[in-house]
Amino acid sequence: MEHFKWFLVVFFSLTLMFISTGSFFKLWNERDEQRALIAANEAAKELSIRMENERLKQERINLVNSKKRNEALNKKNKEIQLAKKRQKQKIQSALDVKRENQKTCDFWRSEYRKNKSDKALGYMQSSCKRASSFLN
Repeated sequence: MEHFKWFLVVFFSLTLMFISTGSFFKLWNERDEQRALIAANEAAKELSIRMENERLKQERINLVNSKKRNEALNKKNKEIQLAKKRQKQKIQSALDVKRENQKTCDFWRSEYRKNKSDKALGYMQSSCKRASSFLN
């Protein structure tokens, strides 16, 4: 009977260890996927900006000889600079939200590890889900 108790303790300990390890690697992979998606989004945005700049460069060549065309180019450049500024602000805002969501997730994860309460678990699951789904 004593051996059976030890067997159960070892069995449940190993089971819990495998579950914990699997959860850890799943979270690690999700984090890596998020980073890859963010990098891909940033690369796509940079490519879009480069393509827009090339288009504008061609426009500039076509508008050189006309005063009206030069005025239109100046107006267009101001609009593009404003659009770039807005785009940078949007990107920064999105990254700030992502960072705050991740901080919230990390906070509730540590609270759950400390307390093991259902409330902390619920908040952790909710905030981590929000952090992992943002910008995907």
